[in-house]
Amino acid sequence: MTSSRTSAAPASSVARCSSGGLCVASGGHDGTVRVWEPTTGALRSIFTDHTGRVEALVAAPDASWVASGGHDGSVKVWDLTTGALRYNLVGHSGSVLALTTAPGGSWLASGGPDGTVQIWDPTTGTRRQSLTGHTGWLLALAVAPDGSWLASGGLDGSVRVWDPTSGTLLHTFAGQDSPVLALAVAPDGSWLASGGHDGSARAWDLPTGTLRHALAGHSSAVLVLAVAPDGSWLASAGRGHSVRIWDLATGGLRHNLTGHTGRVSALTAAPDGSWLASNGFDAMVRVWNPRITGALGRLPDGHTRSVIALVLAPDCSWLASSSYDRTVRIWDPIVGAVRHTFTDHTGWVGALVTAPDGSWLASGAHDGTVRIWDPVSGILRRTLTDGPSQVGALVTAPDGSWLASGAHDGTMRIWDSMTGALRHTLAGHTNAVLALVTAPDGSWLASDGCDDTVRIWDPVTGTLRRTLTDGPSQVGALMTAPDGSWLASGADDGTLRIWDPTTGAVRHVLTEHTDGVSALVTAPDGSWLASSSYDTTVRIWDPITGALRQTLKGHRSPVTALMKAPDGSWLVSAGRDGTIRICDTRDGGHLATTRIGRTPSVFPLTTDSRAVYCAGAHAVYGFDLLLTQGHGANQASD
Repeated sequence: MTSSRTSAAPASSVARCSSGGLCVASGGHDGTVRVWEPTTGALRSIFTDHTGRVEALVAAPDASWVASGGHDGSVKVWDLTTGALRYNLVGHSGSVLALTTAPGGSWLASGGPDGTVQIWDPTTGTRRQSLTGHTGWLLALAVAPDGSWLASGGLDGSVRVWDPTSGTLLHTFAGQDSPVLALAVAPDGSWLASGGHDGSARAWDLPTGTLRHALAGHSSAVLVLAVAPDGSWLASAGRGHSVRIWDLATGGLRHNLTGHTGRVSALTAAPDGSWLASNGFDAMVRVWNPRITGALGRLPDGHTRSVIALVLAPDCSWLASSSYDRTVRIWDPIVGAVRHTFTDHTGWVGALVTAPDGSWLASGAHDGTVRIWDPVSGILRRTLTDGPSQVGALVTAPDGSWLASGAHDGTMRIWDSMTGALRHTLAGHTNAVLALVTAPDGSWLASDGCDDTVRIWDPVTGTLRRTLTDGPSQVGALMTAPDGSWLASGADDGTLRIWDPTTGAVRHVLTEHTDGVSALVTAPDGSWLASSSYDTTVRIWDPITGALRQTLKGHRSPVTALMKAPDGSWLVSAGRDGTIRICDTRDGGHLATTRIGRTPSVFPLTTDSRAVYCAGAHAVYGFDLLLTQGHGANQASD
């Protein structure tokens, strides 16, 4: 999942501007250079002196300065401590498209359309060397880890290796078969990678110049490259909007990261490899975890229609999904493989629930049946049916002894989960049952329906204890306190009501939402209640006082799903805009965002302490969570 920062203008370049990874600099089309804190997104400095867009950035290893190359043909060296412009270096006859520096910061190299490499002294502002040899534009530069050589790539398709001290040409590598747009070097200097206009990346052995790997997969030009600090992976990105991570031992593709909506113009990796930052023409800086799991399933292994429900095993050993395609699939959440596909339902499957110990999985469908499966063996244990009405909601007793189903005809049924025997048929709702929740001790069962009521039942006797109603709005979400002391309901008019489940009294009516409430979750200790809404917000409440604590904004479309971290430290929300957002429940701070692209109107979501699982159009996705000090979770893939 990505942690995203928005810049004021589309970004054309990005650089890590300290050896500890404590700041990131971005250059914009508006001619500005901005310096950011990567973990918080705070803006530290803005430098404005270029008269055209900033094409390239590089920083001193000791973070004393950052250099920017511009469309105006200048190289500017900025003091990161004072913010002052140290030097304005002029020597190119056209734009400056590439910059790099010696590992010790003793020299600075620049290149551009004039085909030359200019080597500068950043401490004095003087030019040391002017290197010529390319027959076209010079587009990329890279330097050896020990500073012993400098590589350049250009429009002529060649990679040239120079001695930066003497200016001598050491090697010429040919074979990219298209203009070389990007270069990157292994941390130990053993290989050099190039990215080309043809969409390929290549890894070359040094000093022999032999080709190690030809990395093909991008649909258009590779513009930027970044290398893991241990040399284990290479990241490439460009005009195709995606970021690809390659295994440098095998040459295989590890991950294809999507989320940018414009071309990706820059990449940089954290010193410890824990994050990879990218930015581009969508005005977003995205911070990725390069160790993501990625998509769990896509066609042909995935669903053929939109996914409606997800449930994760209590021990996280399997993940179940159900769909409009009438199937239930069991996934291995670690490797993303489909373990079982259940095809017995003849209607779309809208509800899933698992036993508290994970020993069985129940699915409810529009064919009027509830089916109980063994999620490990894939065996259908039993089929429960009593009437033709569509099943839209399921819940189980805290001890797993019974299973309740809610149907579109307003009836509910309580089944013995071990024998499949029907214990009770509960009639009272005059329209479809939309949601079910049970007391933590199993002493009562609550249901909400399209008849604008919430009903509380005794699951042992099947009797109706009380009917809760307050207004004409349809209730669509229910949540109970972890100790059962209160019951919350969310309605389609945006109101939340907090009830005393024992007396049926309304404790609070919360009216801040301006559109329907889609989901409710509560803290593990019941200290807060969170609601998501079609008004695009998530709100955090104090369920005891009814006070609004936080309003979380960021989604641009209705928020349809909401889950919490097991320890309650963060919330993850999913919206119809195709984004998943993670926010800190303590201060409301935004921790991470990712986008999965086109989504259905129903956007199911589930999570554990290590990963977030969600469903888009036809696919199930899993994103690893990168835990950081001071926050519950931060980045995962997009």
